[in-house]
Amino acid sequence: MAFNALRYEVTADGLVVGVDENIAPYAPYTEFPWISPKWRGKTNPNEGWWERFCGELARRIAAKTGGKIDYA
Repeated sequence: MAFNALRYEVTADGLVVGVDENIAPYAPYTEFPWISPKWRGKTNPNEGWWERFCGELARRIAAKTGGKIDYA
């Protein structure tokens, strides 16, 4: 997914980052807690990956540009 589905667009207001759901339609489900009985209460090991990814991306861009980046 990281090499094929991640997309970004530079706009007048900043940078828009997302996942192309045509390539990775399952992506939203990798982010959230598992609620199916199938998982027997186990925790999704990927839970929270999007927040971690955005934070790391902001830190790397800030380091390269010598600035500070806020992300929502």
